Amino acid sequence: MKTLKLYSLLILLISIGVSCQSDKPAEEKEKKDSIDSVFQPVDDALFRGSNIGDNPGQVRNDEKSIIVTDTDSLLHYQNTYTFESGVSDVEVYYTFDEFGLFEIQVDFYPKNAETPGKLMPKIESYLTTRFGNSKALGTAKRWTTNSSSNNLVEITLSDESDDAEVPFVSLNFLEPLPDEI
Repeated sequence: MKTLKLYSLLILLISIGVSCQSDKPAEEKEKKDSIDSVFQPVDDALFRGSNIGDNPGQVRNDEKSIIVTDTDSLLHYQNTYTFESGVSDVEVYYTFDEFGLFEIQVDFYPKNAETPGKLMPKIESYLTTRFGNSKALGTAKRWTTNSSSNNLVEITLSDESDDAEVPFVSLNFLEPLPDEI
Protein backbone atom coordinates (compact mmCIF):
# COMPACT_ATOMS: atom_id res chain seq x y z
CA MET A 1 0.00 0.00 0.00
CA LYS A 2 2.81 2.38 0.91
CA THR A 3 4.52 1.65 -2.43
CA LEU A 4 1.29 2.43 -4.29
CA LYS A 5 1.07 5.82 -2.57
CA LEU A 6 4.69 6.59 -3.51
CA TYR A 7 4.04 5.68 -7.17
CA SER A 8 0.88 7.80 -7.20
CA LEU A 9 2.77 10.75 -5.73
CA LEU A 10 5.56 10.32 -8.28
CA ILE A 11 3.08 10.23 -11.19
CA LEU A 12 1.35 13.33 -9.82
CA LEU A 13 4.65 15.24 -9.57
CA ILE A 14 5.67 14.23 -13.11
CA SER A 15 2.25 15.32 -14.44
CA ILE A 16 2.58 18.72 -12.74
CA GLY A 17 6.11 19.14 -14.10
CA VAL A 18 5.05 18.31 -17.65
CA SER A 19 2.04 20.63 -17.53
CA CYS A 20 4.22 23.53 -16.30
CA GLN A 21 6.65 23.29 -19.21
CA SER A 22 6.68 26.10 -21.77
CA ASP A 23 4.78 25.65 -25.01
CA LYS A 24 7.53 27.41 -27.00
CA PRO A 25 8.74 25.55 -30.08
CA ALA A 26 12.09 23.76 -29.71
CA GLU A 27 13.85 26.28 -32.00
CA GLU A 28 12.85 29.18 -29.72
CA LYS A 29 14.20 27.32 -26.68
CA GLU A 30 17.55 26.78 -28.40
CA LYS A 31 20.14 29.37 -27.42
CA LYS A 32 21.16 31.63 -30.30
CA ASP A 33 24.75 32.83 -30.60
CA SER A 34 25.57 36.44 -31.39
CA ILE A 35 28.43 37.80 -33.45
CA ASP A 36 30.07 38.62 -30.09
CA SER A 37 30.24 34.85 -29.52
CA VAL A 38 32.58 34.58 -32.49
CA PHE A 39 34.70 37.66 -31.74
CA GLN A 40 34.73 37.14 -27.95
CA PRO A 41 35.78 40.74 -27.28
CA VAL A 42 38.40 41.09 -24.55
CA ASP A 43 39.61 44.57 -23.60
CA ASP A 44 41.27 46.04 -26.68
CA ALA A 45 42.37 42.71 -28.20
CA LEU A 46 41.95 42.37 -31.95
CA PHE A 47 40.16 39.00 -31.96
CA ARG A 48 39.20 36.57 -29.16
CA GLY A 49 41.79 37.97 -26.75
CA SER A 50 44.63 37.79 -29.28
CA ASN A 51 46.63 40.54 -30.96
CA ILE A 52 49.00 40.74 -33.88
CA GLY A 53 52.49 39.93 -32.56
CA ASP A 54 51.29 37.40 -29.94
CA ASN A 55 53.20 34.13 -29.78
CA PRO A 56 51.47 30.73 -30.26
CA GLY A 57 51.42 30.08 -26.50
CA GLN A 58 49.50 33.28 -25.84
CA VAL A 59 46.90 32.40 -28.48
CA ARG A 60 46.56 28.82 -27.16
CA ASN A 61 45.82 30.26 -23.70
CA ASP A 62 43.10 32.60 -25.01
CA GLU A 63 41.41 30.35 -27.57
CA LYS A 64 38.60 28.14 -26.28
CA SER A 65 37.48 26.39 -29.49
CA ILE A 66 38.37 22.87 -30.58
CA ILE A 67 41.93 22.69 -31.90
CA VAL A 68 42.46 20.97 -35.25
CA THR A 69 46.09 21.87 -36.05
CA ASP A 70 48.77 22.94 -33.57
CA THR A 71 52.21 23.84 -34.93
CA ASP A 72 54.69 26.66 -34.34
CA SER A 73 53.48 28.49 -37.45
CA LEU A 74 49.77 27.61 -37.55
CA LEU A 75 46.97 27.13 -35.06
CA HIS A 76 43.64 26.01 -36.53
CA TYR A 77 40.46 25.91 -34.45
CA GLN A 78 36.87 25.07 -35.25
CA ASN A 79 33.49 25.63 -33.66
CA THR A 80 29.82 25.62 -34.61
CA TYR A 81 27.52 28.56 -33.87
CA THR A 82 23.75 28.81 -34.04
CA PHE A 83 22.89 32.33 -35.18
CA GLU A 84 19.39 33.69 -35.73
CA SER A 85 20.11 33.32 -39.45
CA GLY A 86 21.11 29.65 -39.10
CA VAL A 87 23.87 27.27 -38.09
CA SER A 88 27.42 27.98 -39.24
CA ASP A 89 30.69 26.13 -38.83
CA VAL A 90 33.52 28.57 -38.12
CA GLU A 91 37.17 27.78 -38.82
CA VAL A 92 39.80 30.09 -37.30
CA TYR A 93 43.43 30.04 -38.49
CA TYR A 94 46.19 31.89 -36.62
CA THR A 95 49.40 32.21 -38.67
CA PHE A 96 52.79 33.02 -37.12
CA ASP A 97 56.27 33.96 -38.30
CA GLU A 98 59.43 34.78 -36.33
CA PHE A 99 57.80 38.05 -35.13
CA GLY A 100 54.61 36.39 -33.86
CA LEU A 101 51.00 36.35 -35.01
CA PHE A 102 50.60 38.18 -38.32
CA GLU A 103 47.32 36.83 -39.72
CA ILE A 104 43.97 35.65 -38.41
CA GLN A 105 41.66 34.02 -40.96
CA VAL A 106 38.05 33.37 -39.91
CA ASP A 107 35.99 31.25 -42.31
CA PHE A 108 32.23 30.96 -41.82
CA TYR A 109 30.57 27.94 -43.49
CA PRO A 110 26.81 28.40 -43.04
CA LYS A 111 24.57 25.35 -43.42
CA ASN A 112 22.18 27.11 -45.82
CA ALA A 113 22.55 29.45 -48.79
CA GLU A 114 20.56 32.33 -47.25
CA THR A 115 22.75 32.69 -44.16
CA PRO A 116 25.71 34.59 -45.73
CA GLY A 117 23.38 37.43 -46.77
CA LYS A 118 22.06 37.69 -43.21
CA LEU A 119 25.42 37.14 -41.50
CA MET A 120 27.42 39.71 -43.50
CA PRO A 121 25.53 42.80 -42.22
CA LYS A 122 25.97 41.65 -38.60
CA ILE A 123 29.72 41.19 -39.04
CA GLU A 124 29.97 44.52 -40.93
CA SER A 125 28.14 46.31 -38.13
CA TYR A 126 30.43 44.81 -35.49
CA LEU A 127 33.58 45.77 -37.44
CA THR A 128 32.31 49.29 -38.22
CA THR A 129 31.54 49.88 -34.53
CA ARG A 130 35.08 48.83 -33.61
CA PHE A 131 37.12 50.19 -36.52
CA GLY A 132 35.07 52.90 -38.22
CA ASN A 133 33.66 52.95 -41.72
CA SER A 134 34.85 50.44 -44.28
CA LYS A 135 36.09 51.03 -47.78
CA ALA A 136 34.99 48.96 -50.75
CA LEU A 137 37.72 46.68 -52.08
CA GLY A 138 36.08 45.07 -55.10
CA THR A 139 33.31 42.92 -53.65
CA ALA A 140 34.96 42.94 -50.22
CA LYS A 141 34.81 45.49 -47.40
CA ARG A 142 38.07 46.72 -45.85
CA TRP A 143 38.80 48.30 -42.47
CA THR A 144 42.19 49.28 -41.07
CA THR A 145 43.56 49.64 -37.58
CA ASN A 146 46.98 49.56 -35.94
CA SER A 147 48.58 46.70 -34.07
CA SER A 148 50.08 47.16 -30.61
CA SER A 149 53.44 47.75 -32.35
CA ASN A 150 51.76 50.53 -34.37
CA ASN A 151 51.86 48.61 -37.65
CA LEU A 152 48.92 48.68 -40.05
CA VAL A 153 46.40 45.83 -39.81
CA GLU A 154 43.99 45.28 -42.70
CA ILE A 155 40.64 43.67 -42.01
CA THR A 156 38.72 42.33 -45.00
CA LEU A 157 35.27 40.77 -45.15
CA SER A 158 33.73 39.14 -48.20
CA ASP A 159 31.03 36.70 -49.24
CA GLU A 160 32.94 34.05 -51.18
CA SER A 161 29.94 31.78 -51.75
CA ASP A 162 29.90 32.12 -55.54
CA ASP A 163 33.59 31.28 -55.95
CA ALA A 164 33.51 28.48 -53.37
CA GLU A 165 30.20 27.10 -54.71
CA VAL A 166 29.07 26.64 -51.09
CA PRO A 167 27.89 29.20 -48.53
CA PHE A 168 31.13 30.82 -47.33
CA VAL A 169 32.00 34.13 -45.65
CA SER A 170 35.66 35.10 -45.28
CA LEU A 171 37.04 37.46 -42.61
CA ASN A 172 40.76 38.21 -42.52
CA PHE A 173 42.99 40.23 -40.17
CA LEU A 174 46.43 40.75 -41.73
CA GLU A 175 49.50 42.76 -40.88
CA PRO A 176 50.88 43.15 -44.41
CA LEU A 177 54.56 43.46 -45.12
CA PRO A 178 55.56 47.02 -46.14
CA ASP A 179 55.93 46.02 -49.80
CA GLU A 180 52.41 44.46 -49.81
CA ILE A 181 50.59 47.71 -48.95
